Amino acid sequence: MASYRYLRQIEPDEPQAPARERTRREKWSNWWHYHWKQLVAAAALLAGLGWLASAALLRPETDYQIALVTAGTLTPEETQTLKDAVAAVAPDRNGDGQVLITVNDIQLDFRTESTDGAVMQAMASNIDKLHADLYNCQSCIFIMDDPEQFQANMEALGLPQDGSPAPDADWQELVVPFRQSPALSSIESLGQSTEGLYLGRRASLTEADARALEGSDALWEALFAAQ
Repeated sequence: MASYRYLRQIEPDEPQAPARERTRREKWSNWWHYHWKQLVAAAALLAGLGWLASAALLRPETDYQIALVTAGTLTPEETQTLKDAVAAVAPDRNGDGQVLITVNDIQLDFRTESTDGAVMQAMASNIDKLHADLYNCQSCIFIMDDPEQFQANMEALGLPQDGSPAPDADWQELVVPFRQSPALSSIESLGQSTEGLYLGRRASLTEADARALEGSDALWEALFAAQ
């Protein structure tokens, strides 16, 4: 049997006072102490998402995309010259008050016989880039230095007058010399002399293609309208 002395040790002589309830300020201070890092991180994330959303909303929308598929590559000055020349005559497709042109510079030499590893890797990368452009119907007009091989490999060009597919047409029926465009005739160099460059239209193979390429008729007509 436990002794009286032992019981006195484990049983307090006086009842414990109830814990004091914290004030609202003390509760907030305690909560903030344990959660301020999460709040700061969440605020930073929201600010970043807000910036990205506002940038996307304010970014001008491209009216037309043009692909340059040549063995040479453009300088920034040549790219801007081409954009300016096209924008000067192209209709405002989206009605936002400005004409924005995107140039997809795809450096490809279809006739290269190089076996250099770096060259072959670059070729493979640019072929993938061209395939992505064609698959997504990004560019409505192509500027080429080798339309014969372009069409033989990609079968992507349509008739100049309406972009309709013409699988049995000779490549020469599908392109127009670059300098025959009044809007572009003053441009002398795009990575190489424009003397050997050609313009061609992306063929509309499906209804989805036609929707994606909507506006290409107006752009093509503008490029060949008398100045």
